[in-house]
Amino acid sequence: MLAFLAPGSRLAFCQPEPTVVLNLQQCQTRAMNDNPLLEDARQQVRVQQAKLQRVAHAGILPKFEMRNLWAPVPEQRGIMDPNGWLRSPDEEDQLNAWRYSTQLDLKIEQPLFTFGRQAGLELAASHEVGARENRVVRQEHEILFQVRQLYWGLALGRELLAVIEDVRKEHAKAESQLQQKLDEGSEEVSQTDLFKLQLFKYEVNKRQREALEKLELARRTLEAATGVVDGEVLGIPDDQLLSVNVQLDDLAVYERTALQRRPEFAEQDAKLAASQARTAAESSARYPQLFAGANTKMNFAKDRYKPNNPFFRHTTNYFRPAPVLGFRQNLNFVAMRDKIKLARLREDMASGRIVALRNKVMLEVRKTHAGVLRARAKTRESRRALKASENWLRSASMTYDLGDGEVKGLIDAFKANAAMQAEHLQNIFEFNTGLAKLSRVVGQDLYPR
Repeated sequence: MLAFLAPGSRLAFCQPEPTVVLNLQQCQTRAMNDNPLLEDARQQVRVQQAKLQRVAHAGILPKFEMRNLWAPVPEQRGIMDPNGWLRSPDEEDQLNAWRYSTQLDLKIEQPLFTFGRQAGLELAASHEVGARENRVVRQEHEILFQVRQLYWGLALGRELLAVIEDVRKEHAKAESQLQQKLDEGSEEVSQTDLFKLQLFKYEVNKRQREALEKLELARRTLEAATGVVDGEVLGIPDDQLLSVNVQLDDLAVYERTALQRRPEFAEQDAKLAASQARTAAESSARYPQLFAGANTKMNFAKDRYKPNNPFFRHTTNYFRPAPVLGFRQNLNFVAMRDKIKLARLREDMASGRIVALRNKVMLEVRKTHAGVLRARAKTRESRRALKASENWLRSASMTYDLGDGEVKGLIDAFKANAAMQAEHLQNIFEFNTGLAKLSRVVGQDLYPR
């Protein structure tokens, strides 16, 4: 996308009329509100919060199960005769008198004490929420950097267009003067000079076509990032492209800031704490899990006699409440040992990722800080070189107008001045985007408010 921004690009481009004009701050605000990647990261936080709530409820709310069965049963009536004998006109295996029965089973189990398992699971889920929240912050920093890079790219492209337009005007003026001298039969110029100007014009037109596609792609990308709707054209204010006014600190300051402010460190710390909490939860599985509960059963069957005998356990028409207090112990100690070992390995991996992340971040800070300093130095040097190229062009134009110069010298001065303007603008762009990248790698916005 930024290939057309290299020095030597001398282009002309008719920009579409913008319908939505946004400055840098507005672009950043809209990107933070409408970016789909950021919304996905926020949704992941909500998902993890729901998991935390589920784990917390598992330690408070009882487990409740209910089962209801309906089945056919044969009729079994009971009749007490005067002698106190229980008789029945029905047979045990008769198939001609079916009735129905319904059975309801209720099971309630309330955890009492888990030897730290429930607390470990809740703590792990809580740290996972923190990790997801820091991932949102990391995504915000990345989007902020991308928006600034695109914004300064559009600003640079617009400035280059102004340079190109000046070159085209000077080219048209020189071509007109050359054609006039040829028509007058002047011996100071030749048809070859005209051919050189025409070749220069072809180069300008060629660069124009290449820039058109790339600049439009940059505009479309920024429109997508800022949520500009279809049918609207994004534009930026007509401000001059200038370096961001900021006072840079020493490298050591940014290294300390990165260690304290980078969301990746907070994310990895939260993941490490979650791993430690899961290790503790797995270790607690070696101890019994205490619980209280009840297992209640009830059955009703129409036309089935219920004998009132405590020594006879009948299968229908009963109600049996059974409150219990007990414990559950997993006796598969080998499997538990393997799970604990795996949890500790994951904990070690999380610790190792923090060390690797620290080395990576320190390298990023050093490289980015060096790049920003280099871009600032190049900007100062190109500003002085730009003034020299303007003096050269002014001298070549005056010499050519007086008839003492050659077309080649004028074209070389045009190219040098246009290239130097593009180089200076490119250096400003690199400084501004480098500062945006430095803000991302240190975890703190360095742009002035």
